[in-house]
Amino acid sequence: MKLFDIDGPVMRGLSLVSDLVMLNLITLLFCLPVITAGASLTSMHAMVMKFHTGDTGHIFRNFWKEFKGNLKKSTVIWIFVLVIIVLLFIDLELLKNSGSVLPTQMKIPFYALAFFVFIFYLNLMPYMAKFENTIRGSLKNALLLTIGAFPRTIGMALIVIAAILAVFLYPILVPVYVALGLSVPAYLCAYLYMPIFRKINKNAFGDAPEEETTESGESPNGSGESAENEAEAGSDQNTAACEDLSGTE
Repeated sequence: MKLFDIDGPVMRGLSLVSDLVMLNLITLLFCLPVITAGASLTSMHAMVMKFHTGDTGHIFRNFWKEFKGNLKKSTVIWIFVLVIIVLLFIDLELLKNSGSVLPTQMKIPFYALAFFVFIFYLNLMPYMAKFENTIRGSLKNALLLTIGAFPRTIGMALIVIAAILAVFLYPILVPVYVALGLSVPAYLCAYLYMPIFRKINKNAFGDAPEEETTESGESPNGSGESAENEAEAGSDQNTAACEDLSGTE
């Protein structure tokens, strides 16, 4: 195989970059209403997992399918996370404006909680993109993932923080961030969380085919009440598999 063949590494790399650029722009577009940002970011993770498995297809059509499936649950959780962030910010500002010098040790709990919410959401987005579950089950299992796969979680946090810091330190990179600032970190993070998801699948469902046991936004057995019942049934299996991670990571 020659380097510049249509199936060669250079052309595959260029194709991946173009797909990531398109995915990044679509994600930013669907984040603009702010309220839909949670569903947009979750759908982005569903797409990068498809990129990793070679199941790219039509990017906008697949993104839109994921977005519609994730909209309700992702938006509810996104609002919940935003409320926590706003409350933390308000509390910190009230302490700053209280007229007394705020000791450093009083700031630490706020920063620690904010960081934990950040890394928790880093696990929650791809989990919801991968597994059909209830809101409560998704929150619980994402928490178990954050703790049970903590080294990988920190790795994901470092990837995302590095991308954000690069823009603040070098504003000239803003156009690059607009083109690739969300999709590339998500694609790199997938190298860390996809092995965990495969382990969850194996522990929860044995050797069942992955496409039959995991689905983003839709249930393979239908919709409505049957999908809700399946999500509740799969919640306990996923929770048990997530709990097993604490002893293996």
